[in-house]
Amino acid sequence: MRLRRQMRTRDLGDADPVHISSLSEHLGFATEADVQRLIKKTFLRNSGSGIDLTHTFNGTFRRLKWDGLALTVDTRFGDPRYFLHPEDNRGFSFREAARIQGFPDSFKFVGSKTDKFRLIGNAVPPPVACSLATAIKEQLLDER
Repeated sequence: MRLRRQMRTRDLGDADPVHISSLSEHLGFATEADVQRLIKKTFLRNSGSGIDLTHTFNGTFRRLKWDGLALTVDTRFGDPRYFLHPEDNRGFSFREAARIQGFPDSFKFVGSKTDKFRLIGNAVPPPVACSLATAIKEQLLDER
């Protein structure tokens, strides 16, 4: 896991696949046979020219920027392990996530905190829904 964070090949995400030769060098012994056994047991996977852990989310500790583009709001947006507020060391509130999605502050969400993040993360953003509905309406009116 340490190598996945030290040997960067991409600009985004928290970890990258590693080459078997790098793993062997880091550990000080040949790892090819061990890696192949772990791939067969589905703990590791081939990823391009390297190997990577399976069942991982490559978005841990992503801090948003005030003047940057927002990341996709998903159901984990309130979890500080995945997304961090631009200046505070915390995750987002459900209301902040809803604002990023384009929900008005007057919109009421019901249920637990988890339920609210699930609703927001799975929703089509209201501005997108409005644009889509307008385009469909115009197309239907043109067909008359």
